[in-house]
Amino acid sequence: MIVITGLLLQFNLWAQVQPVTLHVETAGTLSTLIASNMKYEITDLTLTGNLNGTDIRFIRDMSGTDAVGNFTNTGKLENLNLAGANIVNGGEYFYYIKTPPYTTYYTSNNIIPRYMFYGCIKLKSLILPNSVTLIEDFAFYNFRSLTNVTIGNSVTSIGDLAFSGCTSLTSITIGNSVTSIGSYAFENCSKLTSITIPNRVTTIGIGAFSNCDKLTSITIPNSVTNIGSGAFYNCTGLTTVNFNPTNCTVSGDNYGSPFRNCTNFTKLTIGDDVTIIPSYAFSGCSNLTSVTIGNSVTTIGDYAFYGCSNLTSITIPNSVTTIGRIAFSGCSNLTSVIIGNSVTTIGSAAFSECSNLTIVNIGNSVITIGDHAFYACKLTSITIPNNVTMIGDYAFFACSFTSVTIPNSVTIIGDYAFWYCYNLININIGNSVTTIGRGAFSECNSLTEIYSKNPKPPSIYSDGFSSEVKKTCKLYVPKGSYIAYSAWGFYNVIGVDFATAINPINTDKITIQSVVNGIVIETKVTTPVTIFNLRGQKVYQSVINRNVKIHLNKGVYVVKTNNESEKVVVK
Repeated sequence: MIVITGLLLQFNLWAQVQPVTLHVETAGTLSTLIASNMKYEITDLTLTGNLNGTDIRFIRDMSGTDAVGNFTNTGKLENLNLAGANIVNGGEYFYYIKTPPYTTYYTSNNIIPRYMFYGCIKLKSLILPNSVTLIEDFAFYNFRSLTNVTIGNSVTSIGDLAFSGCTSLTSITIGNSVTSIGSYAFENCSKLTSITIPNRVTTIGIGAFSNCDKLTSITIPNSVTNIGSGAFYNCTGLTTVNFNPTNCTVSGDNYGSPFRNCTNFTKLTIGDDVTIIPSYAFSGCSNLTSVTIGNSVTTIGDYAFYGCSNLTSITIPNSVTTIGRIAFSGCSNLTSVIIGNSVTTIGSAAFSECSNLTIVNIGNSVITIGDHAFYACKLTSITIPNNVTMIGDYAFFACSFTSVTIPNSVTIIGDYAFWYCYNLININIGNSVTTIGRGAFSECNSLTEIYSKNPKPPSIYSDGFSSEVKKTCKLYVPKGSYIAYSAWGFYNVIGVDFATAINPINTDKITIQSVVNGIVIETKVTTPVTIFNLRGQKVYQSVINRNVKIHLNKGVYVVKTNNESEKVVVK
């Protein structure tokens, strides 16, 4: 290699040396350092010094495209290293759009401007100046021959569509000072196999890496605060995502998932520093099968996992307090959910139409079960925690459980909350319920027993229970409230003494399991056990310290140990 300063590169010298390094002391003088007969022979060029529009225009010509976008077949420049150069104001325009609005483009200090290397069909490798702070929109748009780019550590922003259409780009190094990656910045870079997003990036624009179908994995750093919808749209080779933003939002067109149509995206790890899973973040990731949620997440946003139809199970850690609207709706293969003990709100339709969901463990801190929360699920059993105050409209529509206890904390049962729960045979309504909404238990035609503990009958619409149920089902109410409950229209109202409260049993000390024709109780310490039927009648009492099977007829029972109780259905 020879470094030439202020000398004309002659043919005989060129014949002996390659690659070439030149220092351009005065901006606009590059053409005086390279003889005209050598302009189209150089393939590997390193430039230092100062470059303006005149120099860039000359470089474009060397790499196969003139200032108005015409291809010059004579250019051979493939590798360009500008790491030690400065882009400065001045000189001629380097690119001219020859159709309306007839725009001309010039250089500016420390900026890679729009269309700077647009259409340079021979250039394959490019190292940008270390002094550059901004890569503007369209800077390398449709630069189809470019295979690798190094972006220096002074760049803070990569503009919209900056590298869009660079279909030969396989490798890019982004400097550690970049904070913003613009919308569609790397769109259609169909050969890009890997990308490292620096940990100072705060914004990833809409469609930033869309159609980069050779990407296989991506890590979103914790610095990101906004990620655009469709940021990785149609990245069909993407299989693994490590998601680490501490607090991030998704924005853009219809707030679609950044990972829409990533058909092979199967594994997601949400980092331990993440506090919010953004709304729409992973919606529509239909092949996602594995999700690990970090222990710092407090909020799962609206639509966060909507339509993740191959997700089979999910554990929501104890750090989470809010599950947003429609967060897991349409996860049609989801069979089990564990909701942590810090969740206070299950948003509207959070698990609606999870058509195979049979098991849900709801944490003890839940206060609100939103409208349509478990709409059209196949829940075979449900325990509503003692802190719940409201059950929303259609919350358990068409679920499959046979028995439900509405705890004493609940005051409102929403419209159609348990509508079409065909298998429901027993309901235990707590003593604080004041309102039962329209059609709340309508079409629950298998009901045989209802227990309502409030001495003052909750207000109820005439269609709260089906007319057939009112004829055949037994309604148990507090003694002395028989006449008041006659307004409910049941044919068989029975006054009883509700002396047995339902308080969850500590499963660390005792486990209770329903079996055919009985209950199996396993204790780790000596424990007094009493069993009542729901009329308050004692059917079993003993002190046990081992595994015991207690034979009982079909029905619903309350197992009491010390001051704790649990309801069990014997089939």
